[in-house]
Amino acid sequence: MKDTTPHTVTVATYIRTTNTRSGNPRRGWIVREVIPGQPYAAGEASFVDEGYEGTSALHDAFPGAVITCSVDVTPQEYRERVRRAEVAA
Repeated sequence: MKDTTPHTVTVATYIRTTNTRSGNPRRGWIVREVIPGQPYAAGEASFVDEGYEGTSALHDAFPGAVITCSVDVTPQEYRERVRRAEVAA
């Protein structure tokens, strides 16, 4: 019997903006589970804060995640994207 279960891929988009006034970094990944070739729902995402850990923060939360691209955003846009995504522990 052939397996017809769709296989998903974990993709991460790195977003960054300027540091906060106190010098703390604002960088992280918007992470989605996608089925290759299929559209995804805009609200289905998680956020992983990079902090000072680098990519290990992403791979600790989502082993095997593929980083697709890096995007510079304004501080306001960064806050909005983080607010819309579910923060991963």
